[in-house]
Amino acid sequence: MIDYFNSGTACYFETEPYSRILSAIGEGQENAVHLSELIRISGMTDRELRKTIEYLRRQGVVILSGNSGYYFPADETELKAFVRREEHRAKSVFYTLRAARRLLKNNT
Repeated sequence: MIDYFNSGTACYFETEPYSRILSAIGEGQENAVHLSELIRISGMTDRELRKTIEYLRRQGVVILSGNSGYYFPADETELKAFVRREEHRAKSVFYTLRAARRLLKNNT
């Protein structure tokens, strides 16, 4: 089993709204929870929930996401696949920015 909490942060997330969100997220892609279900459970807006998940991730909680929703990694294979997807997305964004940066540089 993978420890998807950064050590020392788990007790902090026993408070609301974190505990409600984290307890709803399942382990493994087959137990993923769709965003709409997390919105219903948490009572948050789409934007608030996404920001909360981003905050949890930045605090060291490993929450994966895919087409089926949010989930904790069940094994190393799921974790590696998520890392590859996110790295690919990040590279794509940087390649997209390249032309805009070049334009800025040429116009200053």
